[in-house]
Amino acid sequence: MSLSPLIRWPNLVCHYRFSVSDDGIGIKNADIDKLFNQLSQLDSGSDRAHGGTGLGLVIVSKLAGLMNGTVDVQSTHNEGSCFSVYLPLVKATEEEYSSTQPVITKKASSNSNQLIAKILLVEDNKINQMVAKKILEKAGSEVTVANNGLEGVEKMQTLKFDAVLMDCQMPVMDGLTATTKIREFDNITPIIALTANAQDSDREACMKVGMNDFISKPFRPDALYSAIKNQMAKVSAHA
Repeated sequence: MSLSPLIRWPNLVCHYRFSVSDDGIGIKNADIDKLFNQLSQLDSGSDRAHGGTGLGLVIVSKLAGLMNGTVDVQSTHNEGSCFSVYLPLVKATEEEYSSTQPVITKKASSNSNQLIAKILLVEDNKINQMVAKKILEKAGSEVTVANNGLEGVEKMQTLKFDAVLMDCQMPVMDGLTATTKIREFDNITPIIALTANAQDSDREACMKVGMNDFISKPFRPDALYSAIKNQMAKVSAHA
């Protein structure tokens, strides 16, 4: 990732370029325009090798537009890509900078934010893994990560968990298939869908294969804690 000042003006406006490059699979020229179509995926299968929801670049483009900026993509198929955001930024005064700094206050601890449990997180995206793991561990949970549905099934066969958080779209094996296989030998452990797919049809598909609840990304920590606690309570009530 790089940040480069391009043009400076006397009125403190500076044009910056933020660039992110990779040496991945690249993109064909004919497909570049599709990147900015909402919910569009160049590979749309539920077990595709690369994750994502098809919203990232759409959101980036709209945010850049709101800041009078633009987005550019340069890519060579099978060699890699470079994504750049161009923004005109105005230097803040000392008073403006001070007014944006957060006021840190201590919050009283709450039992609603405590979750003592062993959780299996089945998620292929490394950033999503990190965020969910940190949220759960902060509440007191012990988290085991599986990088795809197949790993999730294997861990469920050898380890004991209080609940499973299951992404739906993953490489190797998707979440729906993984849940179906888990339910062949475990009908007790709660499985909660944790996915960006928020349509009613997506929820119905999750429930049909044996999941117990459905949480859309991005999620609030309290909503996640509540869903897990509710499912654990149901298991305890029927024990």
